[in-house]
Amino acid sequence: MSIFKKASEVQSAGKFLAFGATSSGKSWFTLTFPKIFAFDSEQGLNFYQDNENLLEVAPTSSIYDMQDGIDEIHSLLDKKPNAVKTVTFDSETKFYQNTQDISLSVEEKRAKSKGRDIDDTNLSVRSWGRIKSVSNRLQNMKIDLSSRGVNIVSTAHEADIKKKVGDEYMVVGHKPDIYKNLPFDYDVVLRFYTKEDKDGEQEYWAEVKKDRTQTFQKGDKIKNPSYDMWEDKFTTKITGKSTDYATDTVEDTDKMIEEEGAEDRKNKIIDTLKKVIGQSAKKDSSVKIEISKKLKEHNTSLSGLSDLDLSKVEEIKDDIVVILTPDK
Repeated sequence: MSIFKKASEVQSAGKFLAFGATSSGKSWFTLTFPKIFAFDSEQGLNFYQDNENLLEVAPTSSIYDMQDGIDEIHSLLDKKPNAVKTVTFDSETKFYQNTQDISLSVEEKRAKSKGRDIDDTNLSVRSWGRIKSVSNRLQNMKIDLSSRGVNIVSTAHEADIKKKVGDEYMVVGHKPDIYKNLPFDYDVVLRFYTKEDKDGEQEYWAEVKKDRTQTFQKGDKIKNPSYDMWEDKFTTKITGKSTDYATDTVEDTDKMIEEEGAEDRKNKIIDTLKKVIGQSAKKDSSVKIEISKKLKEHNTSLSGLSDLDLSKVEEIKDDIVVILTPDK
């Protein structure tokens, strides 16, 4: 069965990332999307409870709650395919910071158990690897929802991009304050900001940082951006579960673990064989000659065993055992 599908058969909704300073219009933008289930880590959506697009809210900053919530949405979609049109994450910054805090707590407990000073504890390479793994897994779950016709809208705080000029650092731009690779997964990335009109009234604007739909060009400035500006670019009619990026990741992980386990087993067999053959050859030099002949029959040598797969190594092992234990 082919893994390929006709391009017209692949379901896809929009994946949006909105970042900016506090009160710059990010949450308002997310609420222009239809049938929203929201993960709210900052209680910011409490002020929009009357919005007709906002159906359900999960007030949590837990990454594990996020995973459980996404699974819950999948189950709902299996029963009612059009029950959810949009899932929002407000904000990705808070979820990311929470993941770092949890990882640091784990490092501190580990340091304490080993008698080290917890005040000197920092995130290790291992912890950053865990953060990367969690972030990637959650992103794949979001992409999976998008493939089922559900819009993904994430918000984030902004961080300054600074450059050293002389002896001082100058702000030369802005970026979302999130895991650094996260923006690559989004179709549209917008930086929100406010400015006053000629009458002193506050206006909400967004600068386009990325737009795969080509609705706008990078650098375009949009006043009061909303979902309807991109609505016709995506296929949000849900026809069933045709793709599962989250499951693909789990399956690939299982396969990798299985392969690593097989490689470990193969290496242990080879090490044991080399040790036993060496010991037996000291007692009887003819043993080494017989084993060399047997290895040639398998078109390999003792040093070439590592290039074979596990099943072949096990087959050769059985033949060598017969040579080493002729009376059994």
